[in-house]
Amino acid sequence: MEKKYSIMTLILLWSGLVIVSSMYVTIPLTTVFTGTFHKTANQAAWIGSAFSLCYAIGCLLYGPFSDMYGRKIFLASSISALAIVSFIIGFIDHFSGLVMLRALEGLIAAAFAPISFVYAAEMFPPEKRLTAVGFILMVSFINFS
Repeated sequence: MEKKYSIMTLILLWSGLVIVSSMYVTIPLTTVFTGTFHKTANQAAWIGSAFSLCYAIGCLLYGPFSDMYGRKIFLASSISALAIVSFIIGFIDHFSGLVMLRALEGLIAAAFAPISFVYAAEMFPPEKRLTAVGFILMVSFINFS
């Protein structure tokens, strides 16, 4: 059975785009957060900073874990968990809860970066590998600000 490398590439591309979007989505909402939660702009910035801080920490953790337990399970689990946490965030109306869930979201989202490149290198044949890695890199370097 021939693997569907185009579909696999599209899934990696879409997942990367969602994760990069998650990182930057709160920047234009800072004024909304300051008004809604009656916080200063510096305090409201913690909604984005919590994500970024935990994302950085998580990037250090997932590489070794995926070596031990498998890359596919970590990618699939993290993307599923990210969808669930992102959905729950939409119903949070407390500032501290939002910061904590954004931190959790960042920790979960961090699985994609270190694992996706190695996963593509292991799963794609040499003639298709460069395209897959190129698409992952493309969304990794998108800056929405």
